[in-house]
Amino acid sequence: MDSLGNYLKEERILHRLNLEDAALFLDLDKSTLIAIESDEIMPSKEILYRFQNFYSLEMDEIVKHIDKNKMDKIETRPNKKEHSTYYIFKRYTFIISLALCLIAYILLGQFTYRGYEIYWTLFFLPFILSSFIFAIYFHKFTRFPIVFIVLMIYLSLGMSLNSWHPYWAMLFIIPLYYLISIPLDLHLTNKKLN
Repeated sequence: MDSLGNYLKEERILHRLNLEDAALFLDLDKSTLIAIESDEIMPSKEILYRFQNFYSLEMDEIVKHIDKNKMDKIETRPNKKEHSTYYIFKRYTFIISLALCLIAYILLGQFTYRGYEIYWTLFFLPFILSSFIFAIYFHKFTRFPIVFIVLMIYLSLGMSLNSWHPYWAMLFIIPLYYLISIPLDLHLTNKKLN
């Protein structure tokens, strides 16, 4: 029978994830995930539940892979939530950009004609910025916020110029972008796995 670490590593590979992505989605440091997969540390119950939810596993199947001698080493109280520099940066960036968008929306709404009707699209910016940071940090082209960007531009142009017809063609950018970026991401992921 495989150890818990080997079992979790096999699940990660089956889900075609590298260590960085799995650690991000499990809200763990990369070094913690490496230590769990190499059986250097025993994860807490909270972290085991994260693995269960993320990989869609049965808890009974996870428990089968835990060495009976190590069962008592599983912490019954959850650890403090682990945060990487990326998570902290992304959260603060999102909060600050949301606050700035709110201030800009109020000011533009007060001092421009039809400001509240048009400038609500500013609230796309925090999502665009946080998705952009994710795409750059993890080199994932499919995570680039192309949908938010195109929709924001389309809605802004349509509402400000009151002309929707010629601008709908820009929506074709979205599937074209994904036709290019998905094979590129798959190629880069396969390259990292090999």
